[in-house]
Amino acid sequence: TREEAEALGAIAFFGDKYGEKVMVLEAGPRSVELCGGTHVSALGDIGPLKIVAEGSIGSNIRRLEAVTGVAPIERLREAEAALAAAAELVGVPVDDVLEGIQKRLAESKALRSDLVAARRQVALGQADDLVAAAEEGLVVALVEGIDRDGLRDLALTIRDRDT
Repeated sequence: TREEAEALGAIAFFGDKYGEKVMVLEAGPRSVELCGGTHVSALGDIGPLKIVAEGSIGSNIRRLEAVTGVAPIERLREAEAALAAAAELVGVPVDDVLEGIQKRLAESKALRSDLVAARRQVALGQADDLVAAAEEGLVVALVEGIDRDGLRDLALTIRDRDT
């Protein structure tokens, strides 16, 4: 029982739920703990095992969560399906997914940079028209599709052309 296990010096972890019957696990002379989990007579009875979470539940105390039996195989199949779908989206073989994603990300970054530069050029192309439309040296305009740096460049261009 739990009371007998605690009398042996077994530690019950905070928040763990234990039934009336518990097992005492010993890991060397210093670690004697209660265990209310599922038990098997031999490790091979568990079958495949996959650790799915790990975390700290106290000072120098780690908790491992795992799935066993067919669950790790199902998780592996799901991961392989997700990898195959990613490979198809990127347009590369499964073995080249990482390189394909890196290439697509680099292309995307370059395209974003080109877009920002093109928008800035369009805005700067409006500078002469904005200067011509100024009233008493004041330019008021709504300029869309340009970032903060582009607006600053446009303002400086207008200022320089107005003088």
